[in-house]
Amino acid sequence: MKPGQEKTVRLMMAWYVPNTKMHPGDLDPSEKERVDKDPLLKYHKPRYSSRFKNIAEVAAYWDGNYTDLRKKTKLFTDSFYKSTLPTEVVEAVAANLTILKSPTVLRQYDGRFWCWEGCGDYFGSCHGSCTHVWNYAQAVSHLFPNLERSLRDTEFNESQNADGHQMFRSNLPITRVVHNFHAASDGQLGGIMKVYREWRVSGDNEWLKSIYPKVQASLDYCIKTSGSDRHRCYTGAAS
Repeated sequence: MKPGQEKTVRLMMAWYVPNTKMHPGDLDPSEKERVDKDPLLKYHKPRYSSRFKNIAEVAAYWDGNYTDLRKKTKLFTDSFYKSTLPTEVVEAVAANLTILKSPTVLRQYDGRFWCWEGCGDYFGSCHGSCTHVWNYAQAVSHLFPNLERSLRDTEFNESQNADGHQMFRSNLPITRVVHNFHAASDGQLGGIMKVYREWRVSGDNEWLKSIYPKVQASLDYCIKTSGSDRHRCYTGAAS
């Protein structure tokens, strides 16, 4: 290159790791037979492995859609930083939004959302889309409402029993959990409030109808056990 000349070299990276040995959580004994028959329920397989057959397909998609993806990313970034909110608020929101681009959050093979409480360089910290941590998150419900609704589906189905008791940590892959620990009041009651939020965001009446009986059971459980040692309160925070 000549002095003062500029040249841009675009370096593009992709990876494809479709299989893991990861299965955090305690499986309900009633699920054992079903899990033994279905490899997708035994170990976590990432969402992209259901969308792409191999690394070549990933790389081809990345190469073919790079311009559009970069354009949309830049549009979001520019719009976000043009906010008239105080600088301190913008910085705080941005810092938390980065969690959604980290290994703290995962999507299993069928696309359902699942989260750690946080992550280190080589491990996830505290499994299970913990309700008394992720209860306080607001970003996903407004940026990716379908993903947020999948958390409610897990809480009120696989993580809740007939009595209305919710385990505040869900399994991965998402399966029915063992109910061998007390509930988390803030997480379980917050989930009830968030069902209303998710309905307001989506306007999906059929989804609300399908989950409403479970919400009633959850609220009945909370009322019945309020103030007892069986229903202790935890608090936490997330994005």
